[in-house]
Amino acid sequence: MAHAILLANTVRGESVDDIATQLKEISAIEAELAACMQFITESREAYIQAHPQDFTERREHQKYVSAWAANYEISDYLSQQAQQGQMDRPVYFLRYNQWPERNIATHEEAKRLVEEQRETM
Repeated sequence: MAHAILLANTVRGESVDDIATQLKEISAIEAELAACMQFITESREAYIQAHPQDFTERREHQKYVSAWAANYEISDYLSQQAQQGQMDRPVYFLRYNQWPERNIATHEEAKRLVEEQRETM
């Protein structure tokens, strides 16, 4: 997510070497990554607060907050950044389709996987 935001904001016409150098700037990556993770943390905590019946055990809460970033969380963050004018140009996010995992998904992911439903031919 951090690199996507940084790429969206690189100056047009820069050389590949200049862009690569910018993408290796640890302080810029860390700052953007911190913002990304803060967004995900706040989103997950809000979901837990709105669905306390799903998190009656501390283990379930911990498992949810420490899970990998989900496709919908990445999309939500990039969409929010675009809506707030934080990206100079569009980002096209290609992601692995998790629709086949719908039967084992839990919590918000189970509800949001419909966004990845495959069309039948």
